Amino acid sequence: MLIPYVMTSFSTANAVFWTAFGIGIMDWYIIVPNGFGGILGVVQMFLRLVVPSRAVFASSDENDRRAESCGAVAVRVANAESTVTAHTMLRSTTVASTPTM
Repeated sequence: MLIPYVMTSFSTANAVFWTAFGIGIMDWYIIVPNGFGGILGVVQMFLRLVVPSRAVFASSDENDRRAESCGAVAVRVANAESTVTAHTMLRSTTVASTPTM
């Protein structure tokens, strides 16, 4: 799972502001680690924008085949896609058809 973009941007901004504060008071113990963190944060944000996630590369047909090989049934509703296991479907139909006393 990816780190949320908002968290990445605020962490980078935090490091940049602390670096600016460290430069203002000329404290190398604040400048060095926060400057390094700011640089890494900018690199991370750049990579998040340039490199797409894995979901872009995987086709939905491949995901359906992979789910069915695990004993699951793929269900499509409009643009949403969810997977329901066959076990869950069988259990719900068994419970529904059980006579009550």
